[in-house]
Amino acid sequence: MRFSKGRVVEVTATSGKRVRGSRNAEGGRGGTSVREIGLGFNPLLAVPERAPWIPYYGYGAGVVRLSLGDNSELGGAVAAEAGRPAYVRWNFFTDLTVTVGNAVWVRNGKLQ
Repeated sequence: MRFSKGRVVEVTATSGKRVRGSRNAEGGRGGTSVREIGLGFNPLLAVPERAPWIPYYGYGAGVVRLSLGDNSELGGAVAAEAGRPAYVRWNFFTDLTVTVGNAVWVRNGKLQ
């Protein structure tokens, strides 16, 4: 996903792009609005290598949580549109590299 001014402006993917696009559309304005970005730091909640799963809302070390949608409860200006339920979608990424300035914080999903 590529973002500009807090909104998804482009989606590229090797698979699932049609599904992602339709989900963005069903959410109206919220479907393309960044709700929150979280980075997990807790090594006790890391994704296990055997029988992998993402524990407790992605707070595990190296997991990036990106949610889209209604951010009014977080102090944002995007709220549910009239006649629509609040749209919130969480996306979890377990293999990203996160760089802040010149420092690599996460490399391929592993906290550095």
